[in-house]
Amino acid sequence: MQSLLAELRAAVIDPDAGPVRRRQAARQLARLADAGVPGADPADWWGLTAPSTDEPVETTPVRVNPSKVNRVRECALRALLERTAPSSAMAMGSAFHRITEILGDVDIEDAEQALRDAIPELTDEPAWRLAPLIEEWARALHAWRSWEGTQNVVGMEVDVRVPLGDDIVLTGRIDRLAGHPRDPSKLTIVDIKTGKAVSKDDAEADAQLATYQLALALGRLIDGPDGPVIGPDPTRGSEGGNGGGDGGDGGGGNGAHAPDASILGGATLVYPRDPLSGGDPKTRLQAARTGEQLEEWADVVTGVAAALRGPGAIATPGKHCEFCTVRLACPAKEGAR
Repeated sequence: MQSLLAELRAAVIDPDAGPVRRRQAARQLARLADAGVPGADPADWWGLTAPSTDEPVETTPVRVNPSKVNRVRECALRALLERTAPSSAMAMGSAFHRITEILGDVDIEDAEQALRDAIPELTDEPAWRLAPLIEEWARALHAWRSWEGTQNVVGMEVDVRVPLGDDIVLTGRIDRLAGHPRDPSKLTIVDIKTGKAVSKDDAEADAQLATYQLALALGRLIDGPDGPVIGPDPTRGSEGGNGGGDGGDGGGGNGAHAPDASILGGATLVYPRDPLSGGDPKTRLQAARTGEQLEEWADVVTGVAAALRGPGAIATPGKHCEFCTVRLACPAKEGAR
């Protein structure tokens, strides 16, 4: 029926179809509409009715979470419409993150037991799979603790709320901030990942890490009531900064002051569940961004904010379409449903 409707609708609006064919198609569509067939009535056709609203999706200032930047760049429409369904993998990953937070306050044995107790409540894996899964997560906890012990951690679960100009706020949470091992004046962003390690090239291009680097360079690490936070830097106005650290010489787009790249020690992805042969977690690095790179990335993030603001959103086809849960409502996939 859907293919018939598509053929009839195409014939009705095709100026080259000829008057007879168009009238016949219109007559058949009218019969189908009278019978209540969905999609036969032109009132239901996309593009023929006025938008229900032209109000923006997000009000100013638009909040941009670094974890969403890459999804918006892939397809703005999907990022606006799709909501990730909870899964056992996500639940176990969240539990792992929470337990790593208490490692400094409890013995590793107690933390491991808490993790072992939590996993069976978060997954419906069969018994034969559950036991090795628990052992895998337990090894990951020890791998993380061993790796973290080599770092000079200065902040844990660090809240981020940094303005980018007048209309955008970068918001999120950094798993760990660590002092750079060779330069104590620099800070390294650490992100715990509970999946498989990505390639080195993918890590270097990671949009989430780059956006957190931008936030750190635009803001200031301050003491909050619950620990360190990255917030606005009151000492730097819209014309402030130091010329963008080791690259920039301007004030950035969207009225933002120049990011200070001198504080950046890069970023590290840590994969406790994907260990090396010796048991240490695999890591992937993103180099510290220069002032020029930060200025360019600020323009990228400004474009992401514009897409999030709406009310329009561009549908961009790509490999991601295969796994998109809103593809049946996507104008870019018309005829491929």
